[in-house]
Amino acid sequence: MSIQNYQDAFIEFEHKVLDLIQQKTGLPTIYMFTGVNKPSTQYIQVNFERYDPITPEGEVWEYGDSVTNDKTVQEYEVYVWVECLRGQRPQAVIGAVNHAFSSDTALYFEHFVDSSAGYLRCSDISSVKVPIDGTQYEERSRITLVFSLRVLSQDPVNSGSIESVEITQKVYIDKDEAPLEETYTVSYP
Repeated sequence: MSIQNYQDAFIEFEHKVLDLIQQKTGLPTIYMFTGVNKPSTQYIQVNFERYDPITPEGEVWEYGDSVTNDKTVQEYEVYVWVECLRGQRPQAVIGAVNHAFSSDTALYFEHFVDSSAGYLRCSDISSVKVPIDGTQYEERSRITLVFSLRVLSQDPVNSGSIESVEITQKVYIDKDEAPLEETYTVSYP
């Protein structure tokens, strides 16, 4: 496991999941809630819902020498919502996604063999008919995948203590006028 910051670890994990889904299904795979134009054909949208810390709060595994002890490991349980929209038999497509993570070991290891993430479990496949224009319906299927993600990070070098913090507050009374500004300084002993 290589050292990286949390954001980089999350982004790397998300790309691996998206790449595996796209490779398994051959369908366009996009992040949910983005401004990307949705395809007019069948596609998959993915939402990385939650990164829940598994390690109890305030408790991290620490590595390093006895002086710096500057590396920490944090574990997360990641919930990924995968939905197939448009086209024929979206349940079969979501079933293929489930199979790719749970049983297709060759494809899974191609993407996750050197990763600090691991597939844990999934929900049942659920299907729903969504009204499009009041008279037509679109069948959609979805599944929630759950992963374990371990991040080894390098803590920033301690550059000393903070002696004071300056806080600036802006208050907008009218959108056409400049905001009122107040600055506070908090000093620490």
